[in-house]
Amino acid sequence: MAEVRLDRVEGTRLEVTSQGVKLTRQAYVTGLSGGSSDRLTAALHAAGMPRLGDPHPTSPTMRVSAVRAEPDGDSAAVIHIDYAGPDASTTSKPVVELGVTTQSRRTPVDRHGNAIEVSHTATGDEADRVRQGAVATVISPSATLSFTRVEAVLPLALAQRFVGTVNRAAIFGAASGQWLCTAITGQSDNGGRTFRVRYEFQFSAAGWRPTVCFTDPLTGRIPANLEPGAGIVQVDMHQPENFEELGLA
Repeated sequence: MAEVRLDRVEGTRLEVTSQGVKLTRQAYVTGLSGGSSDRLTAALHAAGMPRLGDPHPTSPTMRVSAVRAEPDGDSAAVIHIDYAGPDASTTSKPVVELGVTTQSRRTPVDRHGNAIEVSHTATGDEADRVRQGAVATVISPSATLSFTRVEAVLPLALAQRFVGTVNRAAIFGAASGQWLCTAITGQSDNGGRTFRVRYEFQFSAAGWRPTVCFTDPLTGRIPANLEPGAGIVQVDMHQPENFEELGLA
């Protein structure tokens, strides 16, 4: 059975040209059998071997542009995997759009993160006062940011990786965790030679960690004096990613 070992140091190469950045990885495949051409074909199709168009594992804007196989003895082969970045002739500077609207949301905490509480005494006697938590509807500004540019590659892998994630590091003038990638779309009108790619992001000053509160199972209401970190918690729902890799900042 063929076994693949990727990223041999000996064959790694980085090249910067007027057409863009080119990177070569080298893989070593063992456990091959059959004739020479059969061995090379099996090496190129071994499990784990990158295919044409696949993104680079750490630089998703670079894609496999060529794969070459060379025999190394009777049962092994050396594979050269070339990656190319966006061609300067087919990649444009992005058109940037900014919009700010308002949105409403329900929250059990105030702007300081403290639980909202209300109380009532039916008799007017403080001894009869009942306190409970409450949920308020707040209207707040919501900024959206989009970038549109022409690229040489269908952005499927980028969309699968980044949509639904938040920024790991500060970017676009905001701190970590404040931008959510809401969409990456691509459209081609020349048969796939180039794509008009649109990146969309939404800003939240409070971040994208929803706040949840304990609810009394007997009353269905939020109790008063909930303990932060226990009765009131913020939940991590979105994977952080390095938005700088998109080349938009």
